Formats: sequence, structure tokens, C-alpha cells
Amino acid sequence: MATNTAQDTSKTLRESEKKWGKPAIAAGFTLFPSVLLHKQHALGLDCIDIVIILQILKHWWHAESAPFPSQVQLAKTMNVDLSTIKRHLARLKREGLVTWTSRKSKHGGQAANAYDLSGLIKLVHDFAVEELAAREKEADERKARGRRKRPALRALAGGKGAADE
Repeated sequence: MATNTAQDTSKTLRESEKKWGKPAIAAGFTLFPSVLLHKQHALGLDCIDIVIILQILKHWWHAESAPFPSQVQLAKTMNVDLSTIKRHLARLKREGLVTWTSRKSKHGGQAANAYDLSGLIKLVHDFAVEELAAREKEADERKARGRRKRPALRALAGGKGAADE
């Protein structure tokens, strides 16, 4: 598996800047695996679920610290009713995709929940492993087809291979 280097990251950022413009990227961006969108239906996610997840991911800066946007903030950002956010989060929780723990403010009141996406991450991981295996199998099949075709091409050329010419 390839490791991501600072040079790779810098190149990706430059490509993103070409697509979106430097100010848009400088204002912030969110990283998420494409398989999340590719397998949206298989994960049982509708459009609102996806946007809620993306909004939560927008607040997840470090792997070791959970994101904690408030439900009110999610509703305002998405321009939907708070009940819509609550309903979708409850379903995502029932499905085991997203869980949360309540947090207390330093004054003892309720703070925004801390979200845990472990269930979703596990499923995305499993789908990604399947996707990579399918790609590898397809590449192997292409190579095998290419090897089968070469002898036929040599016969058409009078039995001469590239080394014989």
C-alpha cells in the first residue's frame, strides 16, 4: 500500500486549487473516501444522511478527537428543520453507523454531542477492501487476456516476435 508523503499532499492540494481555486481551498476542505458516495445506496444512506455525515466530517480535524458540531448548527448549515437532523441521526444510530456521547460545558450545561463514526468507517472499510480486490481481479484478467492475444498476433505476423525483427 502506498504511503502518502508531504509531496503527494502538496501535489493534491495544487490539483484541488486548479479545480476550485486557491481561495476555496485556503478557506478549508474536507477529506472523505469516494467509496462513501459510491456505496451510498448499499450503506442505506439517503441524500440528507450523506450531507449530515459530510457536515460532521467537516468538524473532524484529528483522528483522536471526535467531531462535535451541534444539531442546531447542522440544521442551520443545511437549511433544514432541527427535527430533520434529529430524525436522521436517530436512524443512523439505529443502523449502527453513527453514535454520540453527550458532552458538558465547563459550566455544567449541555454542550454539543461528540460523534463517533466507527460503524460507518468499518462498513466503508469493508466496501473499500471489496472494491480494491475487484480492481485487482479485473487488472489480472486484463493481463491474462493480453497474454492470450500475443501468440495470435505473432502468428499473424509470420511467427516473428519483436525480438526476431
